[in-house]
Amino acid sequence: MKTRVLGPALAGVLFFGSGGLFALGERTLIIGGEAGWSAVETRRGVVSSTGYRPHAVLLLDSSPAEEAGIDLSLSFDEDRPDRFSDAAGHYAIMVSPRVESVPGSYARAGSGAALFTGGPGALVSTAARDVDPLVITPVNAGALLARDRRLTDFTLEFWLRPVNMETGGQILYWSAVRAVPDGANEAQWIQCAASRDRLEWTFHNFFASSRDDRRLGASLTGISPVTPGVWSRHQVRFTAATGSLEYLVNGVTESLVYLTSTGREGAEVYTPIIGRGSRMVLGGRYSGFMDEFRFYSGSPADPGAVVDRGAGEQRRGRKYPPAGGRFETAFLDMGEPGSRVVTIDARAGLLRNFLDGRREVLPAFFTPADETGRFDFPDASAIRFFARTADTPWPGSESVWRPIAPGAALDLRGRYVQIGVELYPSGDGENTPWLEEIRLVWLANAPPRPPVRINAVAGDGVVELSWSAGVDRHVDGYLVYYGTESGEYFGTAARAGASPINAGKRTSLRIEGLSNGVLYYFTVSAYDSSGTLHAGEFSREVSARPLRMIE
Repeated sequence: MKTRVLGPALAGVLFFGSGGLFALGERTLIIGGEAGWSAVETRRGVVSSTGYRPHAVLLLDSSPAEEAGIDLSLSFDEDRPDRFSDAAGHYAIMVSPRVESVPGSYARAGSGAALFTGGPGALVSTAARDVDPLVITPVNAGALLARDRRLTDFTLEFWLRPVNMETGGQILYWSAVRAVPDGANEAQWIQCAASRDRLEWTFHNFFASSRDDRRLGASLTGISPVTPGVWSRHQVRFTAATGSLEYLVNGVTESLVYLTSTGREGAEVYTPIIGRGSRMVLGGRYSGFMDEFRFYSGSPADPGAVVDRGAGEQRRGRKYPPAGGRFETAFLDMGEPGSRVVTIDARAGLLRNFLDGRREVLPAFFTPADETGRFDFPDASAIRFFARTADTPWPGSESVWRPIAPGAALDLRGRYVQIGVELYPSGDGENTPWLEEIRLVWLANAPPRPPVRINAVAGDGVVELSWSAGVDRHVDGYLVYYGTESGEYFGTAARAGASPINAGKRTSLRIEGLSNGVLYYFTVSAYDSSGTLHAGEFSREVSARPLRMIE
């Protein structure tokens, strides 16, 4: 499984210990809090939500696994694209070779996802470019997008993890043709496309008055950038009672319009009516993953929303799944092989939900006061933390997850660290723990400093290079770089090989096979072997020009 890699400055807010940027002291990386949760790569049953704390928190997803009123459901869990199907049975699915099926390790949910490879600038053949990647057409009159259907409440949702977000990338395009009262035919469509790192929705001739067939269009644009390599949930929902059309990203409303005669609530509502030739294309000009594409009649529960249980003590079941949820960060780059994780702290709390709809957010705290590192709450809800390290960003099975106690001293070594967190609900399934911030403290394993007093003496086709060892004791050898341009060390002429030449622990090197009359530039770096060859900065540059000896 290949996992996304984030450098510290990209993954969160990075703080350095005393000594500045090149200090050998402790460094701290904040995930969550002001930095947000962009470092989180995979989530299962966990969502980001605002309004509880000063910053967004991660908590369990209260959306039920199955919803009533599903008209179209594409899970993309099938093992081959040609087997993708609508679980509701209302639509036919045709898939081109531009779509791939990927396993659960890449999916947002379930055992698979769809990978589209037809974004702007994609390297596909002309023939393939002319074929729509995935086409959805209604096969029976019960489909909401069947001919002459007039819709009331509906919700369209999907998960995206783009490779890029180039303007003009088309995620979705639905089209049909409507006959209007004067006998003419008019095109209608819905388009979802990328525009400056955000999604923009356009509805053309989709909403119409039931009185005089007057038609309305609408457009919705997101506020939050859609980040390449990160899953995000996108919903568009229409409520016929008010005429509101909303666009939500990760459960938060980012754009809203009213499809009414006045453009405000409280007037005649224009509702969708479907023409003939209904056809939806997914991923027409999109590169990236898509998962859990669904079309509902009605509105599914929002992430984190309180379930309406009716009057009194009546309940519709657990709010949160008993198995809880888990999220994992990307592999975070600590900069140097052999770096050591010192400690991982967390700021967490509990969200209590009452049957009358009230909520109580218990105070946040860092590492539990009893110093056990166990986030256990009185209602049996809990948070568990795990970490693994490696010197490569895709370590495979040799890098195992280890349970950790937040706040405890750790000795996890490697260049890359990945954090996993599991959240478990209360015993009755009504409350969820939340996590606002994680702080990773580590010591970078700085490479040895370069040697000093470097000297170059030219001869006939040869340069004698020498240097003095630096002050660092953990030096396993030296690399000699050479070239014919200052600062560009790409030489290949030496008999010992191309630049750099491994000199071992020697502090001098005779470089033979050089061309007379050519000015060569040299520099040396020291290295240690922290699992792999770990070279430091270049020394001072010196130059020498080999010349033929005069007899």
